[in-house]
Amino acid sequence: MHRCKRLLASIIGLALIAGTAACEGSQVKETTEAISSIGKVSLSSKKAIALARQKYDTLSSEDKQKVSNAGTLKKASRRHEGLIKEQRCVKNLIDAFDKKNSVMEETTGSAQNWAKQTLQAVSDEKETLSNHDASEFVDASFREFLKSYDSSLQSQQDGLGRYPDDADAYNSKFIDSGLKIQNKLITEEAKEYALVTLEQTSQQFLGKMDSLSKAVKIDTSKGQVEVTVEGFAIRPEDTVALQQFGEAGDDQECGYLLLIVKNISHPVSDDYSGHIRFDEIGTISDEEGVQRTSSDSSLKYPGYECGGGAAFGVYPGSDVQIGETKRISIPYVVNKSINTVRVQMNDDSFLILPVGR
Repeated sequence: MHRCKRLLASIIGLALIAGTAACEGSQVKETTEAISSIGKVSLSSKKAIALARQKYDTLSSEDKQKVSNAGTLKKASRRHEGLIKEQRCVKNLIDAFDKKNSVMEETTGSAQNWAKQTLQAVSDEKETLSNHDASEFVDASFREFLKSYDSSLQSQQDGLGRYPDDADAYNSKFIDSGLKIQNKLITEEAKEYALVTLEQTSQQFLGKMDSLSKAVKIDTSKGQVEVTVEGFAIRPEDTVALQQFGEAGDDQECGYLLLIVKNISHPVSDDYSGHIRFDEIGTISDEEGVQRTSSDSSLKYPGYECGGGAAFGVYPGSDVQIGETKRISIPYVVNKSINTVRVQMNDDSFLILPVGR
């Protein structure tokens, strides 16, 4: 009888051991599967990684060694921590980016003041970026993003620093290799890290800010005209002429808005009923926002036809036939103190031109 009891106890003990072993084997399997289910690590992997970590941490030291993909869990955790760190960095850059957008939209006063305030905002962005050491990030592609972002900010600084004396550098550096690249980079990263930027004023600015020598098509009552603004230049000898005519004072001078005009769908002739005025295409103002009125004279800049009174086709040689291209200069009386003029086109685009002296 006692022998039977001992035998039964042994059988029960073996069953318990086998059951425990099966249970432990099942936990190892569940942990392995939980780690495998993490898949490609993203910001949304937090819950899957936490669940796998919880299962792994409950295992004994012996069973942890049986989890074949334990290293994957370690890598996934490290990668997720890196993504959180990268997301925080992008968020800080977006905040600085949006502050600059506000400056670009809200700064008032002269064009030089706008450029100065924008330059300071770009410097603030550079400081924000410098607070994040690229070497701290494991992801090589993110380090490359930071490098490209820094380069775009440097281009903006270079371009704004040359404003308004070097219009080409301003266009190529501040606009093309600066703002345009930054917008592309920040938009891509915002999407990658599930972040949303504020309404991008800089993108709106880019949509309206034309580079020099870019043709703009304008619809007028007399047909569509293609206009390319080449610059704004002062001519001292013509200043004397305007002063003699009584059109300019001692503190004023003669400047020219230099254009390439191509009338696409309607001829512009010396018939007043058929001429096109520049105010059908755009307006011009100085850095204080004061609109300028052109001089109604036959003066013209060397190499250009005359657009006196801002009208094309009034003076001999300035008529433009269908498909023909003409270089036309419009004389303006401007104050000697101004350094830039703003050309606002009727398609909502604009140019800020340095005054060439």
